[in-house]
Amino acid sequence: MYEQNLKFGQTIIVCGSRPCVGTSTAASIIASYFAAKEDKTLLLSTDYNHPYDAISLLSDIVADYYMDEMVALENSSGLTPGNFDDYASYVSDNLAYSRLSTKLSGITKDVGRTLARILDTACRVYRYVVLDLDYQSIGLIQKLVQQPGVIVYLFGQDFQSLKTAEAIAERNAEETAAVMLPVLMNCMSDIPVNEATLNKIFKSDVSASIEHDTEIFKSAQKQDIAEFVFRGVSGKQSGLKALFKRKSESE
Repeated sequence: MYEQNLKFGQTIIVCGSRPCVGTSTAASIIASYFAAKEDKTLLLSTDYNHPYDAISLLSDIVADYYMDEMVALENSSGLTPGNFDDYASYVSDNLAYSRLSTKLSGITKDVGRTLARILDTACRVYRYVVLDLDYQSIGLIQKLVQQPGVIVYLFGQDFQSLKTAEAIAERNAEETAAVMLPVLMNCMSDIPVNEATLNKIFKSDVSASIEHDTEIFKSAQKQDIAEFVFRGVSGKQSGLKALFKRKSESE
């Protein structure tokens, strides 16, 4: 049993460069993967535009937007580990989820602060907290990366997407416990992410020899996405950069 004053969970923030890049699907896959390893996992979704995520489609349980109530409680008396489970629907013994029905900005004045406090409390209850961050809230990332864990950024190869990916990599790779996993996954089709794109984001030459299956960057296999994230948060990799060998080091 957890101690209420001990924070031990880790967050996985899943966000995308634009709508409909598979963010909710990726978040659901990652949460399911962790839960299958018998780790208590929570999926939080702020993507109110697509309330029926992959988790709810797999279950007969339909959440009554408990995250709205969670936000209201946090803004009043404060959310505690003791009552957290009252605002989550369990799909299985180890997998719970909760989602919003409206914009966070409509029910709280300080969106970043409220969400950060909810994540902090959740990490005292769950081993892994997966946050499906809606596209319009991507600006909150810098406030949320204080939580230890991983940022999963699904990006396109347009200029703005690459600039955002580059900024996330630069700001978070060293200064916080969060790391970024650049994966491109589109619900309709898979678009390859080439080595030049990765070089641009990480400001260094990456070897064609990758310590894991290179196909993840070509076809964005769902199982590989979850496995990469697990390797990062479980300490088997110190971050995505560890998955690449610089050419100078491999020669």
